[in-house]
Amino acid sequence: MSQELTLSQVKAVLPHRQAKLVTQDTIDEINKLARDPEYGVDFLDLYRDHLNILVQDQRRNSDKYLQAIKFFYLVEGGLTLTDAYILVFPERFEARMASKKDFVKADITSEASRFNATKMLNDIRKAATVPIQLIHRHTLYEAIAVEANIMRTAKSELVRQKAAAHLIDVLNPIEEQTLNIQVEDGSKSAIEELRLATSRLASAQFDRIHSGTPVKDIAESVVVTIEAERVE
Repeated sequence: MSQELTLSQVKAVLPHRQAKLVTQDTIDEINKLARDPEYGVDFLDLYRDHLNILVQDQRRNSDKYLQAIKFFYLVEGGLTLTDAYILVFPERFEARMASKKDFVKADITSEASRFNATKMLNDIRKAATVPIQLIHRHTLYEAIAVEANIMRTAKSELVRQKAAAHLIDVLNPIEEQTLNIQVEDGSKSAIEELRLATSRLASAQFDRIHSGTPVKDIAESVVVTIEAERVE
């Protein structure tokens, strides 16, 4: 991704009502944060990848979204809630210090905890657990459409062939896999034990038939044998 965010990139994602509220000053601040060692260039990716948080609720403010992303990023980087809150809201910290003579940093801890529990932060955390492939699924569909168009319309046969080969790799269905289920009982498979027991029972029945035992008696003995196995 580009290391510089542009106003047009952000506005292209947001609905019209929210897009017109985003200013160049906000974009400049984000790009400045990307050069700050506390944040770094990955901050831009986080900001872009979670813009859908704004899209889902058009009442949300882009500045508040930026504050929430900053807070989330700092906490994920290992800062305490209080330290992250002070970095995101330095003016609030200074105001609390000025209003209370014996102010200590811990006094703002509850305020940081409340901010951490806001719906915006919770939504960002939820989005952060979604695989990147799902976040950008729409982009994948666009890329597939481009490849398909190249495959059909490119003048070069080699280019068409490469596009087709790439589509085959992307769209090829997953091969069927054989599902092997084993039920373990100690060191031996329960299924194998059942097979051996059935084999022994069949052999015993065969010997009894040859010795002249009535078939009815053999059938009844099978039921007794099975019940005995269940008891064991």
